[in-house]
Amino acid sequence: MTVKKEYDTVLVKQKNGRVVPITKRIKPCPVCGLKMYLEQHKKGGVFKRARTTWCCSESTCNHKELEEGSLDKYIREGIYDKSIGILPLTDTDNI
Repeated sequence: MTVKKEYDTVLVKQKNGRVVPITKRIKPCPVCGLKMYLEQHKKGGVFKRARTTWCCSESTCNHKELEEGSLDKYIREGIYDKSIGILPLTDTDNI
């Protein structure tokens, strides 16, 4: 089952001063429940990962999220190493 992407029309001010309606991708904010807009999307390639940045529409919430692939996230957090696979988690309770 694929998740349907949601879109919303937003008024954006251009450099020349005109206000133009554009379509932006949205998703619900986990903190306040309002709309989060797709702020930036960088495509990935052979040597870099794809990143998607989301920003909440509410100015008082100001919640931001970084969305990336799960394997890229595990490598960045140090849970996964490409040469040996998944790293074992150390048990810190017995120390």
